[in-house]
Amino acid sequence: MAFNYSLAQRVSLILNHQNMVEKKMFGGVGYLLNGNMVCGVHEDNLIVRVGTERYKEILDLPNTKLFDLTGKAMTGWVEVLPTGTRTDQELIHWINLGMEFAKTLPPK
Repeated sequence: MAFNYSLAQRVSLILNHQNMVEKKMFGGVGYLLNGNMVCGVHEDNLIVRVGTERYKEILDLPNTKLFDLTGKAMTGWVEVLPTGTRTDQELIHWINLGMEFAKTLPPK
């Protein structure tokens, strides 16, 4: 399935000044900071890397679910449904969570 190009464009515009690398991956597009994944677009959803310490807490928030590509959920990642990224403010919130975590990781 193709990914949501409109959502990807919105993410790209928000991250334009953040020194990010955009990369095609997992049938969608990912955004990396210093070689570490921050977020991405998979199908119609935003995926966000939030780390193993916070992902269960974040999964309790509305419009989220486990990120599962292969039948096994990816620990430390959440998928945000389109209802959670309708506004730019909502989208920026999720991107910022991914940025916060990525900044804790060493460059690759």
